[in-house]
Parts: sequence; structure tokens; C-alpha cells
Amino acid sequence: MENEQLYEQIEKYLMDEMSEQERSIFESEIQKNDALKQEVQIHQELANAVKDPEIHQLRETLKKVDSNWKMETVAETGTKTSKIDEIPSKNKVRNLNFRRFTAIAASLLLFVLLRQFIPMMNAPNSTQLFSENYEPYRMVLTERSNIELQNDNDLKINEAVNLYQSKQYPKAALAFEELHSNNPSNEAFQLYAAISNISSQQSEKAIKQLEKLIKNAGPLYIQQTRWYLAMAYLQADRQEKAKTVFDEIKEGDWKFKEKRLID
Repeated sequence: MENEQLYEQIEKYLMDEMSEQERSIFESEIQKNDALKQEVQIHQELANAVKDPEIHQLRETLKKVDSNWKMETVAETGTKTSKIDEIPSKNKVRNLNFRRFTAIAASLLLFVLLRQFIPMMNAPNSTQLFSENYEPYRMVLTERSNIELQNDNDLKINEAVNLYQSKQYPKAALAFEELHSNNPSNEAFQLYAAISNISSQQSEKAIKQLEKLIKNAGPLYIQQTRWYLAMAYLQADRQEKAKTVFDEIKEGDWKFKEKRLID
């Protein structure tokens, strides 16, 4: 049997397109012919690996290309193929056009790999995700007038708020850290200190502050803490850690819509 006919017969067998008599003869030869058995196994494994509809479409395209290749070979050599029904000998099976089959298999494998890795290559990296989604949290602490200032702590709060609102984040971070050290139970001071550090490119410092805060944060700031911890992880290029935190943001939570866009 010609090499191309062997290939077609194996395909016919695997696609269950043989008559009962043809299948019986073919299976009998498979049992006796180790080389044929090996070729059938290779085709079966390849078929199992490419059951995806898009890959199936590629297989059909490759078959057409292969058909054109055969016609070109006939044109160049003047060789005519004829349909032969007998089962091939072991030597003829070994002489299956390995180059053609390998080219098809390699093309399919390349297609599978490209489908797997191209989305990864096109996926935004941590830096891009951070820059597209980060913005400092709005200031919710009330700035007091000079008349309302009652003590040195009030004055420091005003100073920290002014620094934050004027985007002097390194100084704001220090100011809020000092306020938090004097008021350890105040979650707002700790949150704004961390956000100021993120805005100052001090992601690792912010991560430590937010990881500590998220363990004890109450309902007032827990959602904000979760979001900014994920942002800090992105800024530090720790995307898997960020994803873990993003997964904790549930429907109805603050920033859920933005989290879905990132996913």
C-alpha cells in the first residue's frame, strides 16, 4: 500500500468509516503487525490531543494542504497513484511518509501552544494593571477649622489631611504613621498611611501595613483595605497574591465592578 493510502486507511479506521469486513481485516493485521499498531497508536494520540473545534478546523486545512502537496509531487515526478487494498508489510509501514506526518503533527502542536501562550503574552502585566486601576482613596476625614482645633492631635490630623489632599504623599505617609502610633485603634490613620505609601512607590511598606490592618479591620474600612492591598501587591509585581485578594471581593462590595474588569 502506498504511504498516503496507509495514512488515509488509518484515519478511516479511527473515524469508524470502515465496513465490518474492512475493520475485521485491518484489526487482524494490527495484531500481527507491530509497526502498523504503533502507527495507529500515534494517530490515535494525535486525534485525542486535537479535539478542540478550532484545532479540528486546522486539521481540515492541513489535510487540504497535504492534498495539494501530494498533487504537486505527482506533477513533479510524473508518478501516478493507484488504490491498493492489501494491508502493508512491516517495511512499508516503516516507510510511511514520516516527514509529512511529522509536519502535520508539528503544525498542530504549534497551534495548541500558540493558543495557550498568546493570551498569556497579551495579558496585561502587574504594572499595567496597577497604573490603569489605581487612584488614592478620597479623603473622608474632616478638616477642622482653627476655632475647632482643641489639642495638638487635632492640629496633626489637619496637617496630615492637607498633605494628603495636596498629593505630598511621602510626608502624608509619615504624618499618618505618627497619628496611628499615637492612636493604634484608629483604622483610618493606618489606611491612609498605607495609601500614601503606595502613592509614594513604597509598596512593600504599604503591604505590611495593610496585611496587619486587614486582620482586624472592621466593617467601615475592610473593603477599602482589601482593594488597596491588592493594588499594593500589583505595584510590587506580586500578581498571584493580588489575584488571591481580588477573589475575596464579592458582588456588591466596593470596587467589585473594577475587580471584574481586572479579572
